[in-house]
Amino acid sequence: MKKEYTIGYFLNERHIDSAFKLLKKQIEQTSPLYNTLDFKIYREERKIDSFNSKTFYNNFIKNDTLYYFKNQFYVLDFLGVQSAYKNRKYHFLSFESLILFNAVGLYIQELLTQYQTDFDSILNNSNGKTFYGGRLNYEKAESSTIFYYDDYQKFLTAKEKLTKPSEGKVKYVLTVDIQAFFYSIDHKKLLSIIDNNATNIAKKSMKYDENTVASIDFLLKYFMNGEKGIPVASQNIVASYLSSVFFSPFDQYVVDTYLSKSNISYIRYVDDFYLIYEVPDSELASVVRNEIYTIENDISDFLSNELGLTVSTIKSKRTKIDSVQSYFEFLTVSHTTSPNEQELVGIEIRDIVQERETEGKNAPTIFKECIDIVSVIKKQLNDYHKIEISKKDSNYLNNILINPTVLSYSKSAMALSIIREEEILLTYESFDYLLVKLKVLLHLITIQPDSRTYFHSLLLKECSSSVNINQKLMLIERFILQLEFVSFKDSKEKIISKADIQFYKGEYRSILSYFTAEKPNNTYCTLLNKMLNPNIILIDFKPMYGVRFLNKLENSSLLQQIKQRHLNEKLGFFNVAFNHLLNEFQNIVEAAYFNRKDKNALEIRDKLAQKGFKTNDVLFVSDFFKRRNQNSISHTNHNELGFWGVSEKEYFKYKKRIIPLIKIIFKKIK
Repeated sequence: MKKEYTIGYFLNERHIDSAFKLLKKQIEQTSPLYNTLDFKIYREERKIDSFNSKTFYNNFIKNDTLYYFKNQFYVLDFLGVQSAYKNRKYHFLSFESLILFNAVGLYIQELLTQYQTDFDSILNNSNGKTFYGGRLNYEKAESSTIFYYDDYQKFLTAKEKLTKPSEGKVKYVLTVDIQAFFYSIDHKKLLSIIDNNATNIAKKSMKYDENTVASIDFLLKYFMNGEKGIPVASQNIVASYLSSVFFSPFDQYVVDTYLSKSNISYIRYVDDFYLIYEVPDSELASVVRNEIYTIENDISDFLSNELGLTVSTIKSKRTKIDSVQSYFEFLTVSHTTSPNEQELVGIEIRDIVQERETEGKNAPTIFKECIDIVSVIKKQLNDYHKIEISKKDSNYLNNILINPTVLSYSKSAMALSIIREEEILLTYESFDYLLVKLKVLLHLITIQPDSRTYFHSLLLKECSSSVNINQKLMLIERFILQLEFVSFKDSKEKIISKADIQFYKGEYRSILSYFTAEKPNNTYCTLLNKMLNPNIILIDFKPMYGVRFLNKLENSSLLQQIKQRHLNEKLGFFNVAFNHLLNEFQNIVEAAYFNRKDKNALEIRDKLAQKGFKTNDVLFVSDFFKRRNQNSISHTNHNELGFWGVSEKEYFKYKKRIIPLIKIIFKKIK
């Protein structure tokens, strides 16, 4: 096998080292934004203590052996809860997979350095600006900006500046909603965009050619089980960066088509973008309407035709700003969360809407107003409608977490007394009330014993059934993580004791045991079990080949068969996987008994009989070869009815029989 067809062809050890430093920096964070299920698992695994970039590269990356070791390189899909009444698919990347994914992202960033420098200069000279939620630094990864709120705040500041009303003018803010953006990214289109943006010098020096494109495409396909998109996980800054790269043709189109006009400006945060169209206030509304309609349709056509994205006309908006009041109303409802759906917490974030509404108010007043908002939300439990909260109220409630004086006051005896008296966190019977503003309400729950006890008792009651299991799993996850975060900040155990946290963990382990029995295929349950029980193994795969064996040049053909087999198993292409499985077996037999010379089915059958294999095994091998010859993949141009495809059930039936034989024969290879 030529090295060109491996990830090691374009990735170097330094890329792995940079990727590790980036992940290490993230794992070591104590910010609540990194207090998540996946980073909790990474910390418990303690792999950063023993990781060696050189060994990792030579063992797994250089020759693509990673595709065999699926106990280390895997991505698990699970259905999590994004908010009340809304689920979303997420991805858990193993530590090793995230290292590799980061390495590819940093490689691409380096490849596009000149493009980004040039295009940023073009944007800076126009009314445009783009952000993706961080700042990767491929040269010094540990210096990367890894907090979404830093970049997001710059985005908000730029949006405030560009949408600020001007005397004698009216601004129309246009935005288009893209459905399931992260899951709609076409890998080949992404790689083509990278090819178009990178300079020829960069592509030549960094080996970005058809072999590299094929390798990255294969890897993304492997990680995403053949589906479109890139992994959606907490604080995955590389995924946000690649998503932003995918949007770059649209940026260029906006610059060329619209930003040459002085009355149009543009700002984007990943897929959340605004086109601001300014006209004199004397302009006829009918004329403006037609112009806006034309722009909206043009944008939608480009996104659909050029990037293959689906535009939601229902959620797409146009906002008129012609006064200070309309300006503040726009900012109130348009402040959104970062693409990983995390609320902006744990940092002093400047929000001009909150500053305006809290000006001159002290912490007790702001806190009481927040409690009043929560009380109004709770009253909706008496109605049959879905519980709702306005963007304005949602933003105001953030004061409890992001306003340092209010956050400190929320833990005071007076604040806790207010929580008890108002009973906002007692006597509720539905979790959708909490999900409306979970981070804020969980904070209030965890700092007060009565609230904790009530929440826990209700959760235990609800968990007697596995109905709505993902919602319950999410509440368990977030509750435990919040308790541990509070405990970390409360070293003297004034708020909660470590013994109490262990009690809760024990209770939830029992619940997870019940859920696992009821829903054995629920990946979220498995991951949460891993979070609470670090010794649990997520992927039960015991390799029979070692890294030294697979990295030998003479076994490169075998490795390709294994690589293709594992991918096609994940994709559900069992016809193809069947052929690769037999080729793998044949390769091992030839290496063990024929000095690696090519042999046919009859020669292999006779050799196994000669070596004393049981008759049933020899007959099975003969049948395996005959079944391969009747596989429609093996004979694609054959029209006879005797040729048919291999089903999933049939494939695994053959695999179950052949793997033990491979293990026996493998031991004979010198």
